[in-house]
Amino acid sequence: MREALRLVPGASSAWDRAVSGVGHDFHHTAAHHRLWEEPGVADSWLAIYGGEDRLVAWPYLLRRIESSRRVLGEEAWDITCVDGYAGPLLRGCPPGDPFVARAIEAMFAHWQTSGVVSVFTRFHPLFANHLVIDPGEGCAGSGEPRDSSTSLRGLRHEGHTVSIDLALDTEAAYKQYRPSHLYQIRKSRRLGIVAKPDDSPEAFREFVRLYHRTMVRNGARAHYFFPEAFLARLRTALGGGASIHTATLNGKTIGAVFITEYAGVVQYLLGGTEDGTKKWSPLKLLLESVREWARERGNHTMHLGGGRECRDEDSLFYFKCGFSAQRHCFYTGRWVLDRVKYDKLAADHLAGVAGTDAGAPTGCYFPAYRTPLSEAPAVSSRRPAEERRAIEEPAHV
Repeated sequence: MREALRLVPGASSAWDRAVSGVGHDFHHTAAHHRLWEEPGVADSWLAIYGGEDRLVAWPYLLRRIESSRRVLGEEAWDITCVDGYAGPLLRGCPPGDPFVARAIEAMFAHWQTSGVVSVFTRFHPLFANHLVIDPGEGCAGSGEPRDSSTSLRGLRHEGHTVSIDLALDTEAAYKQYRPSHLYQIRKSRRLGIVAKPDDSPEAFREFVRLYHRTMVRNGARAHYFFPEAFLARLRTALGGGASIHTATLNGKTIGAVFITEYAGVVQYLLGGTEDGTKKWSPLKLLLESVREWARERGNHTMHLGGGRECRDEDSLFYFKCGFSAQRHCFYTGRWVLDRVKYDKLAADHLAGVAGTDAGAPTGCYFPAYRTPLSEAPAVSSRRPAEERRAIEEPAHV
C-alpha cells in the first residue's frame, strides 16, 4: 500500500467516509467541524495518512493568525480543534505499529512547511487517543499517568472526566451515586418536579434562557457564552443526535440540559437552572432522567465531562463525581512548530495587554498569543472554545 498524506476539506463527503468504521464521536465529524469554520479566518480539514486497510486521520481547524502580517511581515497560521474532544483516529493499526509514527511525522512535517506556528488539540477521554502520540503514556481509562507534572511529546495531562456505565441497571447505578445526590433526586420527585426529554421549540428557548441566566449567575466571562443562534446551528448539525431535557414544577420550566447522542455515547454538554432552585437540585434529577432515557435507548456510556478547565478539585468535578466512580484521563496536545515566530507573536500580544484597562491575560493558555483577556460578565456573540468552561455552579453537598 502506498503511504501518502492527503487533506480533505470539511465540505467533502470523503471526510465521513474516511472516519466510518473507526471509533469516533460527533466531535470528529465534518458537520461539527463546519460549524466552527469562519470564512477567511478558520477552515476545517481532515488529514489522512494511509488507505482502506490502515489509516490515521486527524481532524482540525486551520486558523489564520490575524497579527502575523503586522508582527512577522507574512501570513502565519495555527491549528486547533473544535469545541469538545477530538484528536487523531486509527484504523487497522495494532499497538506499536511504526506506521502510526510515520503518519504523525508526515502530518507535522506538512504543517511546519505550510507556515503553521503551533498545534493544539484536546484528546478524547473515552477513546484515550492521546496514546496515538505516545503509546507508552499511562492514564488510559481509569489509571494514573506516569508523571502528570511533565509533558511527554507535547502531551499534557489536564485531569479527569466522569462517565456512567449504562450497562448498569438502576439499582447498580445507584450504588455509585453519592448518598446526598440520591436524597435530592428523590426529594425533587416528591416535590412534583418532572424531568423528561422535550424537543419542542419552546423547550429549546427555555434551555437557552436558563443556560444564559446560569452563566450570568455564575459570573462567567463573556466568551464563555454560546449565543442562541450558534446553539440552534449545533442542533441542526447533530440532526437527531441532539435533545433537550427539561425539569418542570407546576408547569414552569426550572431546569434544562442539552444532550448529545452518537454511536452509543450520550454526552451532557450544557445546562442551566432557574434562579433560587438550588435547594431543589433540578440538575441532579435531570441527569438521572437522562441516564434512564439513554439506557432505554440502548446506549452504553453517558459522559458527564470534567471540571472547569478540567481541574479535578473544583466544585463542578465534585458534583459530577457524585454520579459515578468511572473516570477517564483527559489530555491536551501542545506543540510549537516555529519557536521564533511563536515567541514574537506571544511577546506582541502580551505587550499589547500591558498597561491597558482590559485586565491581565488569564490562565496558562496555549498558544500564548491567543490568551484571552479578563472580561466582565456579559452575554457575547463569540463562540466559547471549550465545553468544560462552566455550565452550573453546584454547591458542595
